[in-house]
Amino acid sequence: MNGGKKTGELDSGKDVNHEMINGPEVVKPKTEGSLKRLGLIFFVVAVLSLLSSLFYFMFFRPEAPKPEVTSAPKPTTTSIAIKGDDELKSLVYGSDYDVQVSGANYLVNVIRSPKRVFYNGEEVYRGEDIVAAYLSANGKYWAVQTNRKEQRTKRDENTKIVQTTRVEVATIKINGQDWGEKDGSRLLGVSDSGAPQFVQRTGKQTPSQYGEALEEEVVFSGESERFRTSYGLISYKFSEDGSDWLATAKNPSTQEVVDFFVNGAKKESLDARILKRVSIDDEGNYLLAFCKEGSEFRGVGLIGMDCQISVNGKTRTTISGTVYLADNLGLEETYAGVDRELRQGFSKNSRADLALEHRKDMDESPETVLGVYLNASGDKYAVTTSRNIASPGDAEPRLRVNLSINAQVIENKVTKPSVFAFGRGEDQATLFIYELPGNDGALRN
Repeated sequence: MNGGKKTGELDSGKDVNHEMINGPEVVKPKTEGSLKRLGLIFFVVAVLSLLSSLFYFMFFRPEAPKPEVTSAPKPTTTSIAIKGDDELKSLVYGSDYDVQVSGANYLVNVIRSPKRVFYNGEEVYRGEDIVAAYLSANGKYWAVQTNRKEQRTKRDENTKIVQTTRVEVATIKINGQDWGEKDGSRLLGVSDSGAPQFVQRTGKQTPSQYGEALEEEVVFSGESERFRTSYGLISYKFSEDGSDWLATAKNPSTQEVVDFFVNGAKKESLDARILKRVSIDDEGNYLLAFCKEGSEFRGVGLIGMDCQISVNGKTRTTISGTVYLADNLGLEETYAGVDRELRQGFSKNSRADLALEHRKDMDESPETVLGVYLNASGDKYAVTTSRNIASPGDAEPRLRVNLSINAQVIENKVTKPSVFAFGRGEDQATLFIYELPGNDGALRN
């Protein structure tokens, strides 16, 4: 329409009025560029700091101290001469007397009359009433059982008749002091705390399937009852402190099977015909060894031929040849022995060829006597081969013993029949050699 104003003109007027009323418009500064510059600065500083740290760690940071490597102590040997009286020198080890050892301590039990017991060379008891003598694993305690017969009278509750019986009374002495008396008891050993381990008959009988009555027996550790069986005890093994134990007992149905117990819990029944070894360690682990055949060889630890070894009920190894097995079970379920046919020693499942000296002894003389020994921690096992050799000028054959520890030959000066055993505690890396008191330096069958 004529006379009207255009929109652009009106807006122009508003702009003029706005500046007149509010003043000239202030233009805001732009911040985007500043923020980018600031971020770039922070990034560069961070990169430089990282590079500086990396450079320091690469070239200037001191090396961290290396952890000390603790190696197992090297095996050593110590010789001890078994002492007693002059008569002991003429007796035969194994038939006239036996020896129990622990580190620097030893106990000699003379079975042949006059009966007597020596502890570290000193006579501590003499008497024909000696039945048994034992040394604790730590060597600090020795126990002796003596027996005497006593006549007892008892009135039968049903018939009211007075009955007279003769009773075997066992007296137990610990380190020479009377510990107590128990009727119908048998000493089994002594723990490291000096507590006697013994089994006592109660007089209760149970009929069996094979023609003879079986008698109830109770095993005690000191005054504490450990195990009770209605059928009679066959064997009992206990840890050094007496807290863990194994037992085999007769089975009322057959003589070919024994019942097996661990700390009171009944395990599987075992074939009595082939069971050759039962042992326990200080952690309560137990070893069983079965062999189908015997062996004509001799030596310490010999268990037979075609053998199976299990630990805690699980089969660990099967060996078809002649097996020698160390008497004890080491820590971490470690066992050790010798496979005679393969001329190898084994510790758990690890095998190594016997030292050349051992193999030569066996090759040159079938009468070579082997021995195998394991320490309590399970990291050292020793093998001995003993045989008689004759040299020009010798009036009689003389004994030569080759000794190795963990398959490494150890120099030794053994020329007389000896007993070998690893020490205990701080001495468990030391193999003790106990020279028997006989005058004869030859090995006898």
